[in-house]
Amino acid sequence: MSTCGDDYQESARKELINKLVLTRYDNRTQRIDNIDFQLTPATFTFNDDSQTTLIDYYLHKFDITIKDPDQPLIVYCPRRPGENT
Repeated sequence: MSTCGDDYQESARKELINKLVLTRYDNRTQRIDNIDFQLTPATFTFNDDSQTTLIDYYLHKFDITIKDPDQPLIVYCPRRPGENT
C-alpha cells in the first residue's frame, strides 16, 4: 500500500470500507462506512451544550486514552437490526 497523499487514502478506503471492527469500549462490532481524513480525534468536536474533542470524550466516558491524536476518523452509520447495507 502506498503511503503518499491521495493514493494512500484511496488504498486505505478500498482495504477498510465494509470491514467489521470490534470496538474496545463496548465490545460491539461496527462496519466501517468511510474514513474521514480531514477530521481527527483532536479536531473533532461535539455540538451539544458543551464542546469536547474525541480525545477528552473517550478519556472521561470510557477511560481510554487515544494514542494518536492525528489519526483519521472512521465513519460508522448506525443500521437497524437485520439491515445489511
